[in-house]
Amino acid sequence: NIKHQEEIGQYLLSAPESSVSEVVHVAGARPAAPTDIIAQTGGRPTDQLGAAAWMIDMANYVNSVTGHSNIVIQFGYGVPTSTIKPGSMAIVVYQESTAAHDEAAAALRMDEGYLRRMASVNDYFDMSSFFNILMRKLV
Repeated sequence: NIKHQEEIGQYLLSAPESSVSEVVHVAGARPAAPTDIIAQTGGRPTDQLGAAAWMIDMANYVNSVTGHSNIVIQFGYGVPTSTIKPGSMAIVVYQESTAAHDEAAAALRMDEGYLRRMASVNDYFDMSSFFNILMRKLV
């Protein structure tokens, strides 16, 4: 059916909409183009409102310490037995290089405010669902 093919074609040409995750918060300016490194860290909340507040606070703090833009997302989908479980939340940090990632990680590991915030993560998340994913753009 040609009409059906035209409808599918229009759908494929339209801007993508994320149905996998929803952006909950943005800290800093999102990059206009893909960056070399994207770090994603998160888990499944045990307290939805507390976890959202914790994530937003942490995203803003990470941005203030490192200068790296990041977003907080919540996944609408997932697999209960997989790395990313349904309803999981994550902070996605954009970095320009592996060196920038390593520098930011070292700065955060020694930052008192970051460590204090991390000490309360068990209050909001099921740590058995914790994930930390580092993705690098391949050229």
